[in-house]
Amino acid sequence: MALLLTFAIVSRLPGSSVTVLVLIGVIISALFQAGLTLLLYIADPYSEMMRIQYWLMGSFNTSNWGNVGVVSPLVCIGIFVLILFSWRLNILGQTDEEVRALGVNLVRWRFVYILFVALIVSVSTAAVGNISWVGLIIPHIARGIVGSNQKHVVPYSAVLGALFLLLIDTVVRNVTFGEIPISVITSFVAAPFLASIIVSKQRKGYW
Repeated sequence: MALLLTFAIVSRLPGSSVTVLVLIGVIISALFQAGLTLLLYIADPYSEMMRIQYWLMGSFNTSNWGNVGVVSPLVCIGIFVLILFSWRLNILGQTDEEVRALGVNLVRWRFVYILFVALIVSVSTAAVGNISWVGLIIPHIARGIVGSNQKHVVPYSAVLGALFLLLIDTVVRNVTFGEIPISVITSFVAAPFLASIIVSKQRKGYW
């Protein structure tokens, strides 16, 4: 719903760019966040509220094979489509004018990529909760290993993301006295990492 609403608004704005798409996405995200806050307000504080709060923090402790059976086919379909058409992401990395000059339907392909990314993220989040930062830092690591060709970055990001979460989950289950939500650990790890990337790029004059 959030995705379709975002594209419905952007499609009615003349000369929309990626920046406009992101800003509209932020607005829609704030709207749904308000709805989630309302759910927390009306939830039973002794049972439902605690379950919602724990889900928001993200954790693997409630995962089971039933969840895997539901999530895996959808995630595999999404990853397959993204890898199959990952070479076009190299084209979409150009400016909008350059992409249109190459004869690529910018709106259609942008929608396809965002749709399948949303599919993967939504079903995964429904199963294990909100685990932050992984989608920001893992592609940077993959790009540093295999280069900037998206045909290689996309599959490597999928594998590295899975390995990263398995590593974090193993550490959380074996090092701490109680199971800390994974999102807490990923935030501690990823926030300084992303900050170092931003500082490095600014020093090199990329931004």
